[in-house]
Amino acid sequence: MRLIVTGRTRSGKSVALDRIVRTALQGTWSHALIIDGKTGRVTRSARDGSMLLMESVASKDVVQMLTDAADRITVRCAALPAGESPPLASQRELLIIDEVQTYTRGNGAVGTAARSAIISLFEKSAVLGDVIVIASQRTSGAVPPGARVNASADLRMLGAGFFQLAAPGLAPRQGRVDPAAPLASVATLTTERLLDALCAAAEPRPHPTLITRYEGVPGSGRTYALAHHAGATPGMRRVSLDITEYSHKGLLIACLEQCGAVPPENARVSLTELSEAASIALRAEPTLLLIDNCHAVSVRAVDTIQRMLDATTEAAIALTPPPHNLTKDLAAPIRRRAALVELRPLDAAHSEALARHVAPALDAASAQAVVQRSGGSPQAVVAFAERVAAHGADERYRLEAARPPSRWLNLLLMFVALVVVLFIQRSVAHDLAGAVLTAVFFIMMWFIRPRINAAMRP
Repeated sequence: MRLIVTGRTRSGKSVALDRIVRTALQGTWSHALIIDGKTGRVTRSARDGSMLLMESVASKDVVQMLTDAADRITVRCAALPAGESPPLASQRELLIIDEVQTYTRGNGAVGTAARSAIISLFEKSAVLGDVIVIASQRTSGAVPPGARVNASADLRMLGAGFFQLAAPGLAPRQGRVDPAAPLASVATLTTERLLDALCAAAEPRPHPTLITRYEGVPGSGRTYALAHHAGATPGMRRVSLDITEYSHKGLLIACLEQCGAVPPENARVSLTELSEAASIALRAEPTLLLIDNCHAVSVRAVDTIQRMLDATTEAAIALTPPPHNLTKDLAAPIRRRAALVELRPLDAAHSEALARHVAPALDAASAQAVVQRSGGSPQAVVAFAERVAAHGADERYRLEAARPPSRWLNLLLMFVALVVVLFIQRSVAHDLAGAVLTAVFFIMMWFIRPRINAAMRP
């Protein structure tokens, strides 16, 4: 077995490694080498079975041990009796390295030698039946690509002992390490039986997720309400996602990162595998999931959102009201399972009350400017009130100077454009020249359009 373990702080990586180490030490190995990159502590044994514990071993000495292990592979392969594969258990070697990046990062002699030795061990040790386990917070920059390609399994720790186990040729498996369970036999240290070695505990059936849906037209304060959703249980971990900001895959990666898990770095990882990893990471601890703009969900992402909602303790979503043609409402399955909180833009009185709550020292003129400028959006009321409170009269003058474009001004601009086109057509005798001048006029209008919009923007 050639295993790569990844997981950030508090993901359960140390607990999983501890079970693997204690399970492995029940067996007999021709050589065993256990390295802790955080402390430089090294535990090793040779054929006589004696265990040596050394602390604060220099990196160059650790790398020399790895190089020696790689050099032994050629000799051991040559010594295998004909037809014996795998070798006897007592002829196998054990290598476990935690925080492998301590030795593999950097372009110096130590880093180069460490990477070379690890690549050689991963490439050639399969026929010998060795058990090689290396662990790091993430594979990028820590585990050489040559080792990643030849790994027989990836154990991704996703928080609180929850994990996802991926191996070529096998469906992704998941579970949770049970540190209190009795140790399994050393024979379980294989790709196929690693779940038994980890003593993965059965997951309890989750309770139905309490979901709130904030529904309203643009400007009604959906995002504001979502951001200020308190939740029934205070102190929960909050994971906030906006569907319009990410692709389907990007949404899952963002979820994993906010949960403190390490997203799979394999570009070929499937959406199903990512979705399962995100669900496990959300389930690792009590979580409040906040999803904005659910009305923009794609057909393929509906099931993903459903799985994420199922995995959380509590959730809140924000979206626009359903369209008149309900068959076009892709978010309908999500709407049906959430309790509705209907939102409407604030009227002038409520907008002013919110502005004075945010900035009690606002004068009447400033409060009126905030109310007019915000258009009833709670988030805009808060933002403008804070700006006026921070910058005083200058900011109020800017708000008062901004006026929404009036309908008559738009009509006037269209009329002027029509008059100009007619003038060109009547003044130029040559049809081709008139057409060219008309095209030039419209191109010029197109280029100055951003400035016109900026001048008319509220």
